[in-house]
Amino acid sequence: MEKVKEFLESEQKVFLLLGDSGAGKSTFNRELEFELWKSYSTKTGRIPLLINLPAIDKPEHDMIAKQLQRNKFTDSQIREMKRGRKFVLICDGYDESQQTHNLYMRNRFNQQGEWDAQMIISCRIEYIGSGYRDRFQPADYNQIPESSLFQEAVIVPFSIDQIYAYIHQYVSLCQPLWQAEDYKHALELIPSLKDLVRNPFLMTLSLDVLPRMVDPGQHLSTVRVTRIGLYDHFVEQWIERGMKRLGEKDLTPQARAAFERLSDEGFTLNAVEYLKTLAVAIYREQGGQPIVEYSSLIDKKSWKAEFFSQEDNQLLREACPLTRNGNQHRFIHRSLLEYGLARAVFDPQDRTNRAGSEVALSRRRSMDSTMSFEFQNTFKNESDTSEQEPDIESPLVWRSFVNEHSLLQFLEERVQQEPLFKQRLFAYLEHSKKDKKWRTAAANAITILVRAGEQFIETDLKGIQIPGADLSYGVFDSVQLQDADLRKVNLQGTWLRQTDLSKAQMSGAQFGEIPFLIEETYARSCAYSPDGCLFAVGLENGDISVYSTSSWKKTQTWSKHSNTVESVVFSPDGSQLASASQDSTVCLWDVKTGNDDPLLVGHSSWVRCVAYSVHGDQVASASNDTTARVWDVVTGNCLSVLNGHSLWVFSVAYSPKGDQIATSSGDMTVRLWDIDAGSCHRILSGHSSCVRDITYSPQGDRIASASDDTTVRLWDVETGTCRHVLFSHENVVNGVAFSPSGNRIASGCRGGIMKLWDTETGACSVTLTGHVSGVTCIAFTPDGDQIATTSLDATVRLWDVSIDTSRFVSTGHGSAVCCVVCSPHGDLIATGSEDNLIRLWDIDTGAHHRTLKGHSDSVFGIAFSTEGDRIVSGGYDMAVRVWDMETGTCIRTLLGHDSCVNSVAYSPHGCQVASASDDTTVRLWDVTAAEYHVFVGHSGPVFSVVYSSDGNHIATSGVNYTVQIWKVLTRECCCVLNGHTNPVSVVVYSPQGDQLASAGIKSAAYSPQGHILATGSWDRTVRLWDVSTKACRAEIRNFEDTIHGVSWVASSEANYLVIGCGDGSLLKWRIGEDGDLYHVDPQWIATNGKLTMLGACIQDVRGLSQANSQLLQQRGAIGEPERPLRVDLVSISAICRSFRASFAPYLWQDIRFGAIPTSTSKEPRYLPSKKFISIKNSLLSTTNQDTNHVSAASLMAKVSQDLQNATQWIRSIAIHSHDSLLPLAFGASCNRLETIHLRALSIHSQRHTDAHWTFCKKMLRQNRPHLKSLLLFGWENMYHDNFKPARGRPVWNPILKCSQAWNLRSLVMVDCRIRGRHMNAFWTVCQRLERLVLDNVVLHSTRPGVLTNNHAIGLSRNNIPEEDVSQTKSLLSCQTSALFPRIKELEFKRLSVMPLLSLLDDIIRHCPALQSLNWDLGWNKTCIAESFIHLMEAGTWPDLDSIVVRGNSQWLDSTTYTRLLRAVRRSMRQLTFYADAIGEDTFEVFRALHFSTLEKLDLMGCSGSTNAWALQVLTSCPRLRWFRAKGINAQDLLSPGEGSRPWICHGLEELYIFIDMGFKDNGPNRQMTDEELEQCRAVFRRLGSLKELRVLDTLTSQSYAHQQVFIPYNDPNHLRHVLVPLPIRLKAGLDELAGLAQLETFQFWGGRHAIYRKELEWMVEHWKRLKVVVGGWKIPVDAKLQGKFLLSNELVSWMKGRGLTTVGRYYEDDLDWETVSHDFEDCCGESS
Repeated sequence: MEKVKEFLESEQKVFLLLGDSGAGKSTFNRELEFELWKSYSTKTGRIPLLINLPAIDKPEHDMIAKQLQRNKFTDSQIREMKRGRKFVLICDGYDESQQTHNLYMRNRFNQQGEWDAQMIISCRIEYIGSGYRDRFQPADYNQIPESSLFQEAVIVPFSIDQIYAYIHQYVSLCQPLWQAEDYKHALELIPSLKDLVRNPFLMTLSLDVLPRMVDPGQHLSTVRVTRIGLYDHFVEQWIERGMKRLGEKDLTPQARAAFERLSDEGFTLNAVEYLKTLAVAIYREQGGQPIVEYSSLIDKKSWKAEFFSQEDNQLLREACPLTRNGNQHRFIHRSLLEYGLARAVFDPQDRTNRAGSEVALSRRRSMDSTMSFEFQNTFKNESDTSEQEPDIESPLVWRSFVNEHSLLQFLEERVQQEPLFKQRLFAYLEHSKKDKKWRTAAANAITILVRAGEQFIETDLKGIQIPGADLSYGVFDSVQLQDADLRKVNLQGTWLRQTDLSKAQMSGAQFGEIPFLIEETYARSCAYSPDGCLFAVGLENGDISVYSTSSWKKTQTWSKHSNTVESVVFSPDGSQLASASQDSTVCLWDVKTGNDDPLLVGHSSWVRCVAYSVHGDQVASASNDTTARVWDVVTGNCLSVLNGHSLWVFSVAYSPKGDQIATSSGDMTVRLWDIDAGSCHRILSGHSSCVRDITYSPQGDRIASASDDTTVRLWDVETGTCRHVLFSHENVVNGVAFSPSGNRIASGCRGGIMKLWDTETGACSVTLTGHVSGVTCIAFTPDGDQIATTSLDATVRLWDVSIDTSRFVSTGHGSAVCCVVCSPHGDLIATGSEDNLIRLWDIDTGAHHRTLKGHSDSVFGIAFSTEGDRIVSGGYDMAVRVWDMETGTCIRTLLGHDSCVNSVAYSPHGCQVASASDDTTVRLWDVTAAEYHVFVGHSGPVFSVVYSSDGNHIATSGVNYTVQIWKVLTRECCCVLNGHTNPVSVVVYSPQGDQLASAGIKSAAYSPQGHILATGSWDRTVRLWDVSTKACRAEIRNFEDTIHGVSWVASSEANYLVIGCGDGSLLKWRIGEDGDLYHVDPQWIATNGKLTMLGACIQDVRGLSQANSQLLQQRGAIGEPERPLRVDLVSISAICRSFRASFAPYLWQDIRFGAIPTSTSKEPRYLPSKKFISIKNSLLSTTNQDTNHVSAASLMAKVSQDLQNATQWIRSIAIHSHDSLLPLAFGASCNRLETIHLRALSIHSQRHTDAHWTFCKKMLRQNRPHLKSLLLFGWENMYHDNFKPARGRPVWNPILKCSQAWNLRSLVMVDCRIRGRHMNAFWTVCQRLERLVLDNVVLHSTRPGVLTNNHAIGLSRNNIPEEDVSQTKSLLSCQTSALFPRIKELEFKRLSVMPLLSLLDDIIRHCPALQSLNWDLGWNKTCIAESFIHLMEAGTWPDLDSIVVRGNSQWLDSTTYTRLLRAVRRSMRQLTFYADAIGEDTFEVFRALHFSTLEKLDLMGCSGSTNAWALQVLTSCPRLRWFRAKGINAQDLLSPGEGSRPWICHGLEELYIFIDMGFKDNGPNRQMTDEELEQCRAVFRRLGSLKELRVLDTLTSQSYAHQQVFIPYNDPNHLRHVLVPLPIRLKAGLDELAGLAQLETFQFWGGRHAIYRKELEWMVEHWKRLKVVVGGWKIPVDAKLQGKFLLSNELVSWMKGRGLTTVGRYYEDDLDWETVSHDFEDCCGESS
């Protein structure tokens, strides 16, 4: 509350309140409103207004007025308050309203004439994802976020003190069955309950239902409480109370009868069913929007009536946990809606009904109230549900829940409780292999299973379809995933060891990291340049490596330092880099040239860190000489020396505000220094060891510090107080960094682990593993989406932190597992690790049982007592600890060793412990008395100690190559075993005690029977040896790291081996014996949360990016993924050669036969550019040097032989008027086509034989299940009426084969006719379409029995009898339902028949979903326009948001267009003006009605004041995405008035407009003045504000206008010398466009304004996505001038080598570039 009050007193505008589901956000908001009203001042105070966002329709528009209207304020009162009152908006439920808009910006708060308001808005954390600040943060007029106006806070979970205080208040107020002490006792003993009740809503539920969940006399430690269990009991209890309340209520006779009927059937059962179906309906009908508005008059026929109108359901509604406010109904808490849906997905009661079994009733419940919360029986011999089809109506089938964390929590807990639910989920996976309709369900199912901890080991998942699933941190070991659909699957931290991914589709798969960089020596430091384009790494050998981040190729290596580079940092402008080294110097480097500038000398010892000041004029350095120095960058002089620290200074940082320097030191402090005075004004103390690193937050109000005490501290700069202490690292923290937004901190430790923390809560959100040695430095990219870390393992790892995963699951250790041992009872495994922890695991399931904390360093040895009630451990901290197994506490610490303890052993009698140490001794401890005896005899460290089975001897081994056997009683060495030639690291006794095994490997263990010896080694393998024959019987490979520990588990059915690895993972294996052969099968895996790909096969994987492919291969994957075939125009022979060379699984998805114009053959969206094959006509039917007069038939056979295996990958085919059968024959062999274009194929063509139609029919028939788009051009062309089909040839139409193409969504017909007997098929097809284009088409009916029952619909130039039209119209008008329910886009072109308007009016009215209408009204009939407008004004058409109307000014005049704009009932999203006579009045109407929603606008067809109109559009259309106009005058753009207003269309992606600079000119040698160049720069600056531009075209618009003004300069002798284009020159301001990172196409005027090579190089460097550069190279025929501007062959080759496509127009192309004079200067005064 205090933070909110501070916000309200400040100038900030938006306060974001975050919290988990049930954290109390709504309660807080209501309390805040109450408090603000209490302190409200009538005249001057802000009015608090609580707004429930889900209850407001479109709160992104006029939110305050809508809320006030709900509160019964009149319009005049609302206007008065808008003018004179200020508000505090408390907006609750941003997540529940499913918003994505920035409500503050969309409502235009605090802008002139708008509402004056501060906004507090609450939202669930899991809803918003990464990069959420843009949805809340205010921005200025240029859409630049203003962080100073934004604040956020997180509601943290209850602390233990708050929980106890809440319990006392609850008991005193509610007087439940339990007392406060009973609740506290339950919190201590019930596993995981304390974690659950930290959530306020779950706390409320727990206190209410806990007494009901615990049976009298039941020991609390045996009670299992889960989140879904609490909801189960809560809902049941709520319903039973509601039932009791209704029973006591005075009901009407009808209600009483309904109540008794429900009670007889089982009231609770019916109520839960009502709750479930209502939750499903809310998700299905409202997309999860929680508030249902019901009106008995309006909604009596809607889905809502089922739940809110019937008598029975009204009673059930009153008994369910629902609340009502007026006509609005909702669950009392959002989580109950999610619970209801989870219950609908799987209800245990359904299981009971199917099985027909009786459920044991728990106490206090009758049969009708039993909701099967506690099943006493399990069902045996359950049938395999995968054989029968799953429930198609399940919510898992029709909606993806992958990102709905709260719902998934319910479902994952249900999986853990209900085996049948797990079986159902596996059934979805099985069915997805056969039918893609199950893929959404399968993606949901596998996400739930992975979250529930289900491990997939040696599972057959071949062909499963799970696009978009979240498999993060899942375990898939030795799984078959061949041909699986894994598109956009989240695989962050997933264990994929030995998984077969061959031929899987993995486009868009996310792995959470990027391929790492490998250096020759240790990487000590790293830094990104401010623009993110460069990345520098400081190395141990004194070098600095510089990488380009676009390709991650090393571009430069700088060598100057003579010792390790400890720190590198770029200057704020990116022009310079500073490096600090152990050679005691600081070096400044010029980034462009790599030259070293001043060498800063002055420190007397290592320089640890260097930092630039805010303005880049100073650098500060920190040194081991206990000082920090401040240097002048230009002169290299030392400006001041900061003295004060007593030990080494490790780090230095400048405050973002520029007034302060912070330093950290080995003296455990952080000091803050005043820059001007050079004095220390504050010391931050709190760390218990040296402070390695510090960093300021971007806002400068906080400092993060990393220390050797394994913590990160977050300090308040103003007060010096510690806000958070971040505990989670188990090792020294070497580095820390703030994200650019300041909401996250990254820290890295000596163990190679990196963690991400939330700065508000201090919670660890993500743990990243991958380095095998310590992290030395951390750097965020400028956009915060990636992190780079350097390490002592000589790698630089790049992590993608933009991926949102709802959880991090590291079931293993964070560092190497050093030892593994099984308990005597065989139920637990204990592991010790370098993360200082001992973990206990369930031997059967691999579930984590308990963690023992106490060691301050790595744990090297563990042993169980004989009874299994004690554990002894030893480690690097030189201590031996004894632990109690029941409580998990350390009961004794044995001190005496002088160095690390390597091994421990319990005596068989349980009274003694032996320990071996690096101090060359073995000590024998009396556990009870803490006394010890020392065994001396080894000459070096002792690595291993073990007791004999009788406890009378111990065996030890060490570095002196021997094994020594000692008598326990006398402490004498009775035997020394020699023979090893290397140190002996492990020694073990056989179970019978008659054998001793010793090895110079990491670990060894005898099997329980003593006949197998398992050994683990540094070579990352485990071998199983036959003790009798000494032969190796099996070898287990593909481990990520060294095998540190092995332990056998005794079992009656089989032997099990548990293996601990150096990467922190733990694996259990079943060892089966079949004669001399051993079978090794994995059972479970405890992972370390790291992406694991060892041995995984990625051969021929489809869609895998090059970066991801490199990453997986670095992680150990084998095989080569599929590479896309990149070909533009190739001959058939070249295709054959290519396929013979590299053949099959190329991503060859689009094939084109013939010259297909791009305007009618648009590539599918999923295809990248230039990844198609286009085959010219001539190569199919004529001769060339390759075919050598090959006939069409033999040519087809030749191609088919080479391409037959490629057909399964092809998705698109285009065929254009071929004599050859090859295209159609090839199409007929494809079976997964989604797009088919057939052009100029006519049944009237005498050259097309029956074979053509046979192949065509086969192609359409085979691809019907997949066909989505069909284009028919010139099929049975209407101009060929005089031609009749050849005798015997049927009149056939492709439409016939499409009537069963269920997925067809787009049909384009141009110059076609459909005869009467084909009309039924046509209408059937239209019912499924979303897009229909009819251009010059005749739909003709001449026979009875078709839909139109006799007559024709003609869309052509031909006349159709009017009586036919009227009959067809009357039949259409009689339809009771929509004929075309899905059509969203409709195009009628070249229509000229007047009577058809009324007919088409009826067609349009049968398209209820229609959004876009493109109508060519014709050019000859004046009366058509009036009729068209009349139909629009009638108001019977669907609500359109996109209209394109073509015509000429003879009839489509300004008045008519004005009427059209007024007739549209909703604001336009897209509009094209094609009339010449559009006037100012029309444009004013257009601006008033449609500017706010407009996304696409074309003004090219207008001849009016397009210059002024274009300026208004750019300054007034916030949602504009595409804009084209004739031109714009730069003088108007820069002059005061309308043109000088900021452009607000910051989402603009494509801009086509000519910019006329308007300069006066007097000849070809005239140069622009400085003032004119500055005006050019101002224009470029305006263009540079459009950050999302993909296409910038300053050339095409003039071409489209048919003016053809290609003027290189203003030639006074030229007839047209008015226009002066914008010069594309760096000198004129081209560099102002550096921010257009999305630009792909750039077109401009050429001639005297053509660009030079340096401009092209600049474009390539700054526009990473640039693909097309088009310049108007056409200039007068003057050799001396022409050669100046033409692209040379060298330059063209240079452009092509960088992936650029260019087009140039000029008269002569054979001019020798080298012979042209270079003394001519262009318009900017530059020479070539």
